[in-house]
Amino acid sequence: NSKEVSQELEYRDQLTTLIQKLSINLRERKGIMALNILPLVDSQKYYDVAEIIDYVDFVTISAFDFYNPSRNPKEADFMSPTKPLQNNNDRLPLTSIKELYKDWHSQNVPRHKIVVGIAAFGRAWKMSKKSNNNGKPPVKHTDGPAAGGPQTNMPGLLSWPEICEKLKHDSKLTRVTDTKAKSGIYAFRPADSRGNFGIWISYEDPISVAAKVEYIRNHNLGGIGLFDISLDDMHGQCNGEKFPILRTIQFRLSRDLS
Repeated sequence: NSKEVSQELEYRDQLTTLIQKLSINLRERKGIMALNILPLVDSQKYYDVAEIIDYVDFVTISAFDFYNPSRNPKEADFMSPTKPLQNNNDRLPLTSIKELYKDWHSQNVPRHKIVVGIAAFGRAWKMSKKSNNNGKPPVKHTDGPAAGGPQTNMPGLLSWPEICEKLKHDSKLTRVTDTKAKSGIYAFRPADSRGNFGIWISYEDPISVAAKVEYIRNHNLGGIGLFDISLDDMHGQCNGEKFPILRTIQFRLSRDLS
């Protein structure tokens, strides 16, 4: 209704004023003003982009967590596609790197100011007996978040080293790659006859991250933010290499484009 719209505009104006004042204050101290955009936030509804973009050095778009088991307990899907997924009525708009950066760029945000947030983790759902056993997303009839890992201990969230350990040691866990570097990778195990032990995981690994970095470089975007470094393999427990996702980003960004 009109009252809600008026309140939304008021909040947006207040945020605009805050960003402008912070930016002026930071620039007096030779600081940098960066804006982090959470997943599934409507840029045109919550931000007056034309009024803030000259005050912002970078806009980091969180290109992950479009689907997660807390918000979408009954349906598992790719959490961080690079390109738009096959269109159907069940999938949300603006749920890929390509769609997000184009949304901001269409509002006259320069490419060099757009930073893409990439995850160092995966999202895990419990598959039920009713879930499609081939694991192809979107997977219906999931049963909320899967159990957390031994390190993160957060239901529905697994760090990259926790996922790597599962891939190496969990029986009957099938990994599905993304040869076109479009949607992302996932691994799954259907539930048994009693409805137990089913799991479906959408995640990033060094190979999928490398493909994302190439996409970001090829489109001349401003950079990459890792969310977050504590969920990378900081101890090298997977294959002996410490911080493999961070290293992949650094290596791919530093390569000569020619």
